[in-house]
Amino acid sequence: MPADLFDVDADEQPEPEEPRPDLDDYTPEAYDHYINSEIQLLVGGELRHGVVKRRVKNDDGIPIGSANENPILDTRYYEVEFPDGTVDSYSANIIAENLYAQIDDEGRMFAVLSEIVDHRKNGHAVSKENGFLPDGTGSNPSRKITTRGWELLCEWKDGSSDWVRLSDIKESHPVQVALYAVGAKIDDEPAFAWWVPHVIRKKDRIIAKTKNRYWKRTHKYGVRLPKTVAEALQIDRDTGTDYWRKAIEKEMKNVSIAFEFNAEDLIPVGHKEIKCHMIFDVKITLVRKARFVADGHKVNEPKENTFSSVVSRDSVRLFFLLAALNNLKVLSADIQNAYLTAPIKEKYWYRTGLEFGSNQGRPAKIVRALYGLPSAGFRFRSHLASKLRELGYTSCKADPDIWMRPALKPDGTKYYEYLLAYVDDLVGQSIDPDKMFGEIAQIFQFKDGKAEEPELYLGADVKKWHIDDAEDPTKDRWALSSEKYTKKAISEVETELNKVHLDLPKKAATPFSAGYRPELDVSPELDDRRQNYFQGLIGVLRWLCELGRLDIIVPVSMLSRYLAQAREGHLDQVFHIFAYLKSHDRSTLVFDDTRPFIDDRRFIRRDWSEFYPDAAEVIPPDKPEERVALKIAVEMIEGLRYKLRMMGVPIEGSTSVFCDNDSVVKNTTHPESPLKKKANAVAYHKVREAIAAGIIRLTKEDGETNLSDILTKLLGGPRLRDLSSRV
Repeated sequence: MPADLFDVDADEQPEPEEPRPDLDDYTPEAYDHYINSEIQLLVGGELRHGVVKRRVKNDDGIPIGSANENPILDTRYYEVEFPDGTVDSYSANIIAENLYAQIDDEGRMFAVLSEIVDHRKNGHAVSKENGFLPDGTGSNPSRKITTRGWELLCEWKDGSSDWVRLSDIKESHPVQVALYAVGAKIDDEPAFAWWVPHVIRKKDRIIAKTKNRYWKRTHKYGVRLPKTVAEALQIDRDTGTDYWRKAIEKEMKNVSIAFEFNAEDLIPVGHKEIKCHMIFDVKITLVRKARFVADGHKVNEPKENTFSSVVSRDSVRLFFLLAALNNLKVLSADIQNAYLTAPIKEKYWYRTGLEFGSNQGRPAKIVRALYGLPSAGFRFRSHLASKLRELGYTSCKADPDIWMRPALKPDGTKYYEYLLAYVDDLVGQSIDPDKMFGEIAQIFQFKDGKAEEPELYLGADVKKWHIDDAEDPTKDRWALSSEKYTKKAISEVETELNKVHLDLPKKAATPFSAGYRPELDVSPELDDRRQNYFQGLIGVLRWLCELGRLDIIVPVSMLSRYLAQAREGHLDQVFHIFAYLKSHDRSTLVFDDTRPFIDDRRFIRRDWSEFYPDAAEVIPPDKPEERVALKIAVEMIEGLRYKLRMMGVPIEGSTSVFCDNDSVVKNTTHPESPLKKKANAVAYHKVREAIAAGIIRLTKEDGETNLSDILTKLLGGPRLRDLSSRV
């Protein structure tokens, strides 16, 4: 990366720089992140806005105190300057306490509004002449819903002021903005006319419910976030630091491989221009982060060039089961800057900006899968696949993201090494996984430069498990748990409820309230904002089901029917499910390789060469959906057996199927049982074929012990816990 991001005077000879540590290798003493942070301090009973300027030094010019990663043990002192020019000294502990107390979970600082003092608009604002939709007719045409181009000058309680976009301040202070618009006589502007009258009419109710804090998007953890490279470098100039410059240099060092220049600076023939931009962020450690991305959303690419598959979740579960069955070790690793390792076939060029230093303004050909390109995911997957094939792996025909390679154990036993790929996350199993990942590390660089046993995969906690009553209780089995994800989700929900002074229900023995039926709910419909929140919570619960929470599948499935339009009662039941999860937050799916004991005498055995014309003794089932459900189960079993065979796993014998409907069992296992309804013929013959082919064997299961009831019925607390413990 060129080092001339700043203009240097021709007469000024810069001093040679000493070697600097990489950004991620910093220590608390390397450079001070508190300097130039903006905080709010209580001074004389009044909240005041201040900026951390510099360290406090003693008479010898030596900074007072020493740094420590733990703020409580940090003994440094700083000078804080207030808007009126006064300066006072505060300890690092006080600064950290105030800094983190005044931000949300994403690091955004809140500000309390004092008043709105001015407004302005730019050329993007919709004019009054264009304030109605083209198809608006009659005496009451439809207004455009827009806030584009408007900003309001807001003065905060701490004495500072900012220009804030109308779309942001309107959400946090709708009444104040509406009253200002009326007073300033701009309420007839399209950006205000569509919502101000409604807010004025409902202002008393809105005041009671609205939040009184505006979360600043311009700052994070008290640090100003730039929007462009030029603004980032200007912040460094203004503050006398180089934090943003270092972040930009580090990012450009990584992505420079994606660009190719030509000596004549000619635009590549046949290439299409694409825009790029830099995204800025601040970590909780106050380290600045920059990410250079392409504006791929502005480019149209064929769908076949953008699709990128990932390993399926049932393949992940089979992977951990086979690791225990074959007594193999498991390691995982993340590929660093994964997309940038892949070449692309699409033809794009970019006019470089300030972030390229001395190469600014030159046309550059994009030759790697730069983040943001529509085809980046597809190109990386293709590149990874080609490299794995070179290492001797073949893609599983049942799941293309399972990679397998024949290998030998020290005793000569043949087995398969497996490698799963979920974008840039790799997890593999082998007798010697260090050698396995060492080969891959020769091609791709891993994050932190290492592969280690997985602790988290696809949102699930991964851990080893020992089964006390197994033949070998010391043998390592693998288990997936949703405990951390569940606790995090509950915490997020409780945070949102606290904002409106509500709590989760105290006692929840079952996911649904006793006797609740969502289809009978006649409570008021949710507004758009709460409907979106409802949809988000359902998404969280669905992922918990994927992670093994079988006990909430039925209620989540029932509530998912109302994703288009839910009611207040439905949202209340979502909160009830989270209350249930709070008191039942431990659920672990163990991949036990122990062969289960099944009494074979329970299964009906028939020689299908026999046929008895007298069918009076067997009565066909009255409910055709029972037979259809069994057909679906057979199809899933066939798919699972096929995947296992394609993974090289030998299948011995039939799959045991337990059904609690006696009529279905007899009708599908007795050749003499008649088929009365032709509409059921497909399911009827599908199940019979599977039994005759030895794919499944069927038996009757008592309804009280039928595990599938967890997935089909709303159960009481004791029975739900009993069946869940048997899975």
